Amino acid sequence: MGRRLGLIIGINQYQHAAFQPLQFAENDAKALAQWLVNVRGGNWVPSDLQLVLGSQATYELAASLFMQICVNEAEPGDLVFIYFAGHAFVDEASGDGYLAFVDTRYRQPSTCLHLLSVVRHAMARSRAAISNRCLAQRCKAACNKPKAACCTAHAGAMNMRQRRAKKI
Repeated sequence: MGRRLGLIIGINQYQHAAFQPLQFAENDAKALAQWLVNVRGGNWVPSDLQLVLGSQATYELAASLFMQICVNEAEPGDLVFIYFAGHAFVDEASGDGYLAFVDTRYRQPSTCLHLLSVVRHAMARSRAAISNRCLAQRCKAACNKPKAACCTAHAGAMNMRQRRAKKI
């Protein structure tokens, strides 16, 4: 196996009022990054992992880091891991999903990352693992949208939290 390259993003607070604050997105992203570089965890090379939290998680920075990792750094045989803890939405006109960043304007795709493009770029030269978690306690309350329009991974994220709670 080649290198393991990662981009981990967590956003609790958004500039646009349509995105309600999240409680655990930044903590979850930070905890995952810490586990990945821990010798007893994932044992990743720290310089191969990019962590972006909160107000630093702008569209411009995220798109730049994504292209740097997926296009400029990843080689055949490398693993590209992208973890996004924050809001996402579905464009009602096209049905396409988008990752929302701290400066994203709701329903304006030019201010977000197109989810299908992320997948295509990540898989173009390497193997990819992509995780998008909407961490709102109740998606409808947080996004003022039905579950499916907010984030397709919401149910999976809630199920993971319930399983963890039962193990403790």
